[in-house]
Amino acid sequence: MQELLAPKLVELYDTLWIYRGSKLDFIDIISKTTMIPKKALSGERDLTDYSVAMRMSWASCREATRIEGIACCLLGIFDVNMPLIYGEGTKSFQRLQEEIVKRNNDLSIFAWNINPSQGFEQHRAIGLFASSPANFRGSSAIKPFIDDFMNFSVTNKGLLVSGDVPLRIGTVTARDGSHVVRYLIVLGKSTKGGGIYLRKIGPKLFYRDGRVPLAGFGENEIDQIRTIDATDYYILIDPVAAITTLTTFRHLALFVPPDDRFRLTDLAPENLWDASDRVFLRPKPYPWTRYPIVLAMAFRGLLAGDWVDIFVLCDYTQDTPTCRIGKRGQYRRLEEILYEGGNKDESLHWAGLKTKALEDGLHLLKSSLDVNVGQSAFRVSVSVEKKVVDSVAGGEFFCLAFNVSRS
Repeated sequence: MQELLAPKLVELYDTLWIYRGSKLDFIDIISKTTMIPKKALSGERDLTDYSVAMRMSWASCREATRIEGIACCLLGIFDVNMPLIYGEGTKSFQRLQEEIVKRNNDLSIFAWNINPSQGFEQHRAIGLFASSPANFRGSSAIKPFIDDFMNFSVTNKGLLVSGDVPLRIGTVTARDGSHVVRYLIVLGKSTKGGGIYLRKIGPKLFYRDGRVPLAGFGENEIDQIRTIDATDYYILIDPVAAITTLTTFRHLALFVPPDDRFRLTDLAPENLWDASDRVFLRPKPYPWTRYPIVLAMAFRGLLAGDWVDIFVLCDYTQDTPTCRIGKRGQYRRLEEILYEGGNKDESLHWAGLKTKALEDGLHLLKSSLDVNVGQSAFRVSVSVEKKVVDSVAGGEFFCLAFNVSRS
């Protein structure tokens, strides 16, 4: 590819060394065959105008005698210098991608797809870097965000993403046909596949989920996806480490199962909440870790035909968590601190919640609440029960449960 792109003039000869024309004379068929845009071949546009994913896709059908030759042919296209170590195999292509990350703030380098023949287990973690340019075969339409300055870097913990790179949450159809809730990050502008789906395994810690393909972002689809505030989060590069870490933040964590009577409408802190599995992850990956912070949830329920808004505070400072329940609107100062402003993604400690004016209202909250709806009176109580949840990785959980009775 270097010979097609770098020189301004390329003369083409047949096997008998008879001149057939220049690169520009055959630019249409060359572009169609190589998938390289005509303006890139003619030099009308600089290579940096094309996203990393698009440039990688140009080499997706290339074959080389040695695996290391694939990385070698891309050095000039990405203006990268690195020593080639023959015999290292596919590691050369990963080193190339690491060098590209150091010199570019283009997230589309992660916009590649895996081979479906590899199979997809229940918790299929894949690495962030592709194993070959062939993984970029469907990424030729991804355009870079030229108006944003993404900030990301490779660290010993994984890919650190900071700055204005928002996370989104949406429901997606996995390759096995199931519908799952996943986090996703936009990597470039494309309606065919502009992002990757992630699973949350710890506070601000994610891995790429191989059970779902690249995310497409049509205008209607973006409107249906919720954006969350998240800064300085990590995406693990090593898939083995992702699977190992998956259960460590979940053991005896608080699980909030779906309930037909009460719909979860708000919660805090969001940095501990895993929307895919509906679990408040542990702050630290140690089995003895407790939550010195307030786990707050807001629910909307339908009782006797009327909507009722309540909130639940979970105290997990002891071995067994306890919950308190209140009616929304009666503790405005408390709700402002928990759900509004910057506290949704912060850790509000119980010690801080019990101070000053909040102390007077907090001690009135109990594990049950009497609710009057028209002529009917109900008692809504909340409790936790330790049990195994088969559908969620992590073994035993403390599961939140509602009980409604007429009083």
